[in-house]
Amino acid sequence: MKRKRQYESRVKTNAVIIYILASILCVGMIYYISNLKDSIDFQKRNIEKNETLLELTNELIDNVNNAQSYSNIYTFTADQNHLNNFNMDLTHLPSSGMGAGPCLTPLATRHICSTSCEH
Repeated sequence: MKRKRQYESRVKTNAVIIYILASILCVGMIYYISNLKDSIDFQKRNIEKNETLLELTNELIDNVNNAQSYSNIYTFTADQNHLNNFNMDLTHLPSSGMGAGPCLTPLATRHICSTSCEH
């Protein structure tokens, strides 16, 4: 009888230890998955922010390229329509909130007019 109780006591102790280890393992996995999810969310936000910056940069490059094309054509032809197209492109440049955008139109127009007179 004593042996049976020792055996039952040992089994109960082992069962409790296994239960505690399984609980610790579950808590550890939940913590790890939570941290992994937070890390993925952070990286996702960074990627979205970088995509937005890349889109704005591409738009700016396209607008500057168009404006340079019009200004180059005006420089060589002195046709006022090309200068007007150039001015219109400058007023449509997206502003970063730092004052660069439509404010550049008068400066750019004066610069093009002054440099085109040299040719």
